[in-house]
Amino acid sequence: MRPTLATPFARLRALTVTLGLFFSVAAVQAFAATPTTTTLTASSNNVTAGAVVTLTATVTNPAPVAHGTVVFCNALASECTPGRGIYGSSQLTSGGSAALRLRFGTGVVNVQARFLPTNANAASTSLTNSISVGAGPSYTSSTSLAKSGATGNYTLSGTVTGFGSGSLQGSVSFIDTTSSNLQIGTAVLGTPLQSLAAPVSYGVGNSPNAAVVADLNGDGIQDIVEANYANNSLSVLLGKAAIRRRNWGL
Repeated sequence: MRPTLATPFARLRALTVTLGLFFSVAAVQAFAATPTTTTLTASSNNVTAGAVVTLTATVTNPAPVAHGTVVFCNALASECTPGRGIYGSSQLTSGGSAALRLRFGTGVVNVQARFLPTNANAASTSLTNSISVGAGPSYTSSTSLAKSGATGNYTLSGTVTGFGSGSLQGSVSFIDTTSSNLQIGTAVLGTPLQSLAAPVSYGVGNSPNAAVVADLNGDGIQDIVEANYANNSLSVLLGKAAIRRRNWGL
């Protein structure tokens, strides 16, 4: 018996396979993400500790990308996740830019901006932007003197107290004020001891049971939002910069 129906079925199967393959290729092309370019600038690349630095990322494809998220990362860190290399994140504006305001400690800070991929646009990472952060201004210190022992065999101890996160270094000179400030000895400061200042309480609502820390007003200083269970309210405490420390106040 001749296979008279084999050829039409074979052609139909071949046509079906061809159409399926064409549809798959067309679908991949239709949903392919557009390549993007991310650039990063800083309001200043030389600042003192405590100064606010505005980081601005711009994403293009080549037109401005108006939707998506940019994360700002420590370029030297192995990953960019909360607590491990991420400084913060920001949403893109209609102009294709995202900004973040931060305060850095003393040293050289290396920052990258990373655009997270979307269905329409592929991910991209900026070049590293290095920011030099110099030491902050000098603050006053106080020195106290203590003695121990007996006449002819005294031990003098000098204690220097200062404010801030920087370590105290240097030496203390002991002078005899009754002999035209004659120097009778010197001593190098030992390992500093750090302690917290006395706590300051601020009023919030009734039965506070949760809090979130974030820069709410974009000034580079962390703020606090407190959730109050009993009266179903929120308390907002805005951070203030004051001599290298952060006070929480209404």
